[in-house]
Order: sequence, then C-alpha cells, then structure tokens
Amino acid sequence: MNTYNLNPKKMEKRQAVRKCADWESEIRIRQWEGKEDALKQIEEDDAEHQLFTDGSGIEGMVGSSAVLCKEGRRISSLRMQLGKETEHEVFEGESVGPSLGLELLKKERHEGVEGNEAADEEAKEAAVRGSSPKQLLPHTFRKSLPMSSSAARKMFAKELNKTRDDMFRQSPRFMRFQKVAEGDATSVARKFQTITKDLVKPHISILVHLRTGHCYLYSHLHRIGKIDSLHCLACKREPETVYHFLLQCPAHQRA
Repeated sequence: MNTYNLNPKKMEKRQAVRKCADWESEIRIRQWEGKEDALKQIEEDDAEHQLFTDGSGIEGMVGSSAVLCKEGRRISSLRMQLGKETEHEVFEGESVGPSLGLELLKKERHEGVEGNEAADEEAKEAAVRGSSPKQLLPHTFRKSLPMSSSAARKMFAKELNKTRDDMFRQSPRFMRFQKVAEGDATSVARKFQTITKDLVKPHISILVHLRTGHCYLYSHLHRIGKIDSLHCLACKREPETVYHFLLQCPAHQRA
C-alpha cells in the first residue's frame, strides 16, 4: 500500500462469510427480461408502495438513489454521492440503494415520474451534484464510505496499462509491429496477450511466425536473400506464403 500511497485506514475491510444464513428473506426478488417487461410488471403490481433503487457512474463519480412511490405516484426520494470512480464502484451504488430505500420507508415523507426512471435519474444526479441533506440519510451513510479495494485495483491496473502502452510506443519494435497490426498496435498487443496467456512459449512463437509471415517458407526466405526462388516447390504455381501453404496449395489439402 505504501508503494501506491494508500492509507489502510481508509480502505474497506472484507470479512469472509463462513456459513449460510439460517433465515429466509420475505422480500420478493424478480429478474425481468428487459425494460418493457419491467414496466409491464410494475403496472400490474397492486402493492400500495413500490420502492426503486439504482446506482450510477457518470463524469468520473459514483452515486446511489432510492425513490418511493405510493399508488403509482412518487412521494419521496434520497440520493447519495459515494465519491470518485477511482475509489468506488457502481456495484457499491447499487448496494447502498436499498438502505436508502429502507430509510424512506421508515420516514415516508410525502412529496409529490415513474419510479424506475426516477431512480435512474436520481442516481445520476447524486453522482454529478451530490447527496441529499445529511440529516435525511441513514446514520451509516452520513460519513464517507471506505475506499473500495476493487476500485483501487482497477485504477492501478488502468495506470499500469497506460504506462506499459506508453513504453511500447517509444520502443523501436512499435513501428514494425504497427505495420502488421490491424488497428492500433497497443490494443492489438493487449488482445494478443490475453489470447495467448495460457499457451507455452513455443506455441506463441508459431502463432507470431504465421501472423507476420516471418517463417521458413520460401516467400520469406527469398525476401531476406536466403534463396533464389519464392515459389512453392510442391505445386510450383504460387509464391509459398503462409496463406498459400495452409489454404491454397493442393499438395497440402489432405494434410
């Protein structure tokens, strides 16, 4: 943590869950297929109160919200700005939302947009403009939340990737790699790393040779001046390139 200038006292502490809960929740949980299905189910719900929560990340900040509706009309809402996206995740905002909702249910203050849409709007409002007045928030959320370890890892991974990309762009290999890459060379290099992370080095070497054409086929050997002819010895029709060797040459069709 000292390396990355992190204060352990400000980081979240996660405790391992060693056993399953010995109780069953009475809250009904529904997973809808999409927005239209969700709106249809909401309209058909005959409950007097409906509570909508959401978390959102926008403009580098993370927010959470809850909107309480009664008989289809919005009556109250709460929002909370968790902080920067480098210190918190949208998942946290999603998790804070139900606690804000419980606070609304306890107070049931009357005010006077449809719940699901309103929750999304309030979450974005919280991220950009800040929280509701502190005295309206649950006591737990009246002080800053600890920094998310997941958000910290993502932030440093992003910074390390940027540093790696910058170093790669300054490397003499960058321009040569860019010539064979389809798109930005740094993006292609990252994708190639992901694809080959479980392969052994000899297999990775074969893939590089095939992709670049720098292999023991006559087309390449002729280009670097090692042999006189670039044509395939098997069919004597075409230059012996990787594409010809693997897909065109009739001598290798049954291989």
